[in-house]
Amino acid sequence: MRPLRLTLTAFLCMFICACGQLDLGGSHAKDAPPDEITDDEAPISVADALAGEIGEKVTVVGYYVGFVNGTSMSQAVYNESTIEKNTNLLLADRPACHFVEECLPVELPQGHLRDSLNTFENPELLGRRILIRGTLASYFRVTGLKSPTAWRLATDADKPVLPPDTAGTEEGTDPIDPVPVVTTFPKILPDATPVKRGR
Repeated sequence: MRPLRLTLTAFLCMFICACGQLDLGGSHAKDAPPDEITDDEAPISVADALAGEIGEKVTVVGYYVGFVNGTSMSQAVYNESTIEKNTNLLLADRPACHFVEECLPVELPQGHLRDSLNTFENPELLGRRILIRGTLASYFRVTGLKSPTAWRLATDADKPVLPPDTAGTEEGTDPIDPVPVVTTFPKILPDATPVKRGR
């Protein structure tokens, strides 16, 4: 009788230990849904992001106009999809913008954001207004947005918050999306080489 009890006890212990190692559907950080941009967040324009402070966490609203196909802003590609997943995108305050000086480069880290925003798998996003949250940082030797945490398509209610003092800027209205567009010049970071204006 004693050997049977010992055998049953040993079997029960092994079963309990094995259950402790099973994945019973608990939550894991890597499987957590992506962060979401709420309606009460106040997005800023691309121009204001380009003039912002490095390290500042911001939500930017702008048009998805292209991406950088290389290592510098001079290799920007506009309104074209890629033959593979692009690792960055360009945002602008105007849908037909082809000037790198007016574009904010946005990093697309590997994972959910790159999968949902690359033009190879999502060409329909080109030309659309989107909101994306991240941190202003040096990217392609200019001010860019890195470490993004969330994005979504913009709605009519998503208007960029204008700075209180816009003296010395040119303000206009985009004919397609009548959102005030404030044109400022982006800051070139210390070791940057100015990019020639091209059409």
